[in-house]
This record gives sequence, C-alpha cells and structure tokens, in this order.
Amino acid sequence: CTVAKNLYEWMGEERIEAFVDRLYDVMSTDPEAEYVWKWHPANMDEVKARLRSFMAGWLGGPMTYPELYGPPMMRRRHLPFPIGPKERDIWMKCARTALKETVADERLQEVLDHALSTMADHMRNRDENGQPASGSCGCGGSCGG
Repeated sequence: CTVAKNLYEWMGEERIEAFVDRLYDVMSTDPEAEYVWKWHPANMDEVKARLRSFMAGWLGGPMTYPELYGPPMMRRRHLPFPIGPKERDIWMKCARTALKETVADERLQEVLDHALSTMADHMRNRDENGQPASGSCGCGGSCGG
C-alpha cells in the first residue's frame, strides 16, 4: 500500500529525518526496547538512511529506496528477527513517542500512527506464542513484501 501522495508533502523531508532519528534514539534508551535494540548494528547511519528513503517513497515522495537498496520487501528483510505482537507493540510505543515529539500536527500524527501500525503488524512473523505466523498488511496485497 502506498499512503496518499500528500502525506510526503504534509510531513516533509526534514520531519521524516527528525522522526527516524528520534525513533532510534527512543529505542536505544527505552528499557522495554532493549532486547529489540540489540538486533541493530552499533553504527546506525545505514539503518537510518534506509528507513528515511523507504518512508519518503512509502508516503508518496521520491522512490529512491529501490534505486539505492533494491526492492523494499520490508517483511522479508525483517524475517531473521522474531517479531511477534510484543515486539510490534514495543516498536509502536517508540514510534508513537517519536511522532509526538517530531510531528506537531495532531491529525498528521493520527494518520501516520494508523499507517505505521498497519506496517508494524505486517512485519510480524511470530504469533502470541512465539510460533511462526504469516502476516498481512490489510491492503489486499502486500506492503512491500
């Protein structure tokens, strides 16, 4: 699913960058997110650049991600990590904090929260019991595979 084109313009490149930076700052300091944070490399520059590029295209802006990194296939890229409801909820808690701190427009926060929640649920590859599970982005297709 590509979110409506005007979301990229509504959010803007600077806010995307601020959101991504703040998201990872929150993850690195939130005690609940500690074990999820350990899945990330020590140098986060590449991870941040990839998420910024993905978000720009996903929100309707420049489609630089495929040019730089190949097809997004975000779910496939996250398969090595056991992502269940708990991990999804931890990530969303951090994302919501970052949204509140970087996006002043409450309506934009709501729209992005919904879109990010859908994407985060799509990333799940484990069920409540830690068993492999299939995911769906709720778009009648896939959210970047």
